[in-house]
Amino acid sequence: MKTLKFKPYFFEPLRSRKKMSTIRKSDKGLKKGDLVECWFEGTGFCLLRVVRRVEQVKFKDLKHNHAWFEGYRHVDLLKHELKSIYPDICGDTVLFQIIFERPTLPLQPFKIK
Repeated sequence: MKTLKFKPYFFEPLRSRKKMSTIRKSDKGLKKGDLVECWFEGTGFCLLRVVRRVEQVKFKDLKHNHAWFEGYRHVDLLKHELKSIYPDICGDTVLFQIIFERPTLPLQPFKIK
């Protein structure tokens, strides 16, 4: 099973589905249907998610819909967050938005490590 690491403050937004995706500089080899463990640094908590799709987008082409899936009300807030994570990011930087859904199988929603 693949894993993604998140800052602890993303636990509640991802759990409540206010955040339904993550934008990374790599697609992490993920594809539609993959089951992913989303680990939250320093907490021991993990949520399971299924990849619905992976979209490639340039930083300069990020729009409101990308921000919405990330749980941001405005694309400028999303861009600010991405710049803090990736200081070398520029307009032509290729990013990957990994969009999640909850597993439909009866899986445990989170586990403690």
